[in-house]
Amino acid sequence: MEVPEKLRFNLNGISLAHLLMGDGNYLKGRNMIRIFTNNFEKQDVILLSNIISENLNIENRVIHDRNDQYIILMQKENVLLTRKIILPALYTSKYVL
Repeated sequence: MEVPEKLRFNLNGISLAHLLMGDGNYLKGRNMIRIFTNNFEKQDVILLSNIISENLNIENRVIHDRNDQYIILMQKENVLLTRKIILPALYTSKYVL
């Protein structure tokens, strides 16, 4: 899979909410959000990470998960900001962040 460069002009809170609902999770005990980008090449994960940081001012980092797979991690310092940005677009569920 490839992250298109033009995503830089389109990624917003709704896009991030959609991404998290499909490929993300919240680890309550560790107060962190992960986006599972395991099917992407490392350079595409880095591009997506940079776009999230630039467009939404959410600090995050790319970490090695296993083999040649990488995920995006938003640590506790950025969980509240991420929630504020995505909650209006999340599907209503009893499992809200």
